[in-house]
Amino acid sequence: MGRAAAGHTRAVGITLGTGIGSSFLDAGHPVTTAGKVPPEGRVDLLSINGVPLEDVVSARALVAAYRTAGGKATNAADVMARADAGDHRAKSVVERSYHLLGTTLGPWLQLFEATIVVLGGGISTAWDQVSTPLQHGIAATSTAKLALIRTQDTEGAALRGAASWIISSQAAQVEAEEAVSAATWGQRRSLYR
Repeated sequence: MGRAAAGHTRAVGITLGTGIGSSFLDAGHPVTTAGKVPPEGRVDLLSINGVPLEDVVSARALVAAYRTAGGKATNAADVMARADAGDHRAKSVVERSYHLLGTTLGPWLQLFEATIVVLGGGISTAWDQVSTPLQHGIAATSTAKLALIRTQDTEGAALRGAASWIISSQAAQVEAEEAVSAATWGQRRSLYR
């Protein structure tokens, strides 16, 4: 999300695919404490009308909803392709699912004061079908003024972001341990003076 969210202090990354992933970033650092973000900073822990969010917006959820509507599809790409081709059932399923995602995210985006949402993951490749209902859903529950964009590398961006965070977290851990060690050594030295 780094390059995609350049210039934004508060950014939210959402990955859409087999499940749903998220990261709420403040100045490039993940925010996971309750209050301004969902529990643990994870939107997958949210629900819509008592139904887990992933049971509404994941790839398997799209296929299940389309089948319930009478359609036949083996995967989310089929549903998206059918929606793009004008299949009213597929279009309705996609619009409903991502509008609901937007209405669920909207209050959190406003509370967090996000200025950008970056979408990634396999489903985000169907940008034309996903972006408009998502934007409308966000607008229905939030007055937040934010950009909604899709990362160019829909699959690798989340992995690179996670790796970067792990590396920076480990570096911070080492710095903290060195600071504690130096302080402890300083205290020991003062005892022997």
